[in-house]
Amino acid sequence: MTVLEGSRLVDCSFRGATLHKFGLIACEVEGLDFAGASLEACAWAHTVADRRVSFRGATLRTTCFVGTSSLRTVDFEGATLVHCSLREMQLEGARFVRATLDTCELSGCVLTGADLSAIDAPDSLFIRADFTQASLRGANLMNAHLQKSRLLSCDLREANLFRADVSQTVIDTVTDTHGAYLEQAKTLPRRAADPVQ
Repeated sequence: MTVLEGSRLVDCSFRGATLHKFGLIACEVEGLDFAGASLEACAWAHTVADRRVSFRGATLRTTCFVGTSSLRTVDFEGATLVHCSLREMQLEGARFVRATLDTCELSGCVLTGADLSAIDAPDSLFIRADFTQASLRGANLMNAHLQKSRLLSCDLREANLFRADVSQTVIDTVTDTHGAYLEQAKTLPRRAADPVQ
């Protein structure tokens, strides 16, 4: 495995690159372009990638982002992620428009204000994820696990939630499900009401 540890990477292009068993540990990164790249069995650990990082149209397989890493505003538009883990990542304002997530782990992620419009994410895990003010418009979430997630002011118009587990989720009056396909979605058990103060 090739590992960069404690390095500073600014305005680097990996466009169309093929990276296998490549790791970034405790790196300082900004302006990285992985557009159209292929990453397999790669790892990002304790690397903050909040500024101008793009995986647009890239393919990531068995790649994980762990530790204190964060991916705020990262661009995964049109990317394909297969068996990847972004568990508990900070993904505020991230773009996953028309991305494909094949059996990926995003449980506990903070996706506030993120754009996941037309995402194809069947069988993926979003347990306890925070989708406050996020767009999931036209998303395919068939068989996805969203239990205990926060869907406050979330746009779910025309989303496919067939057999998705949305039990114990939190929604509000702004959460929009117009045109969403909710057939056989699991809604029980419901979240207990907050105690009156």
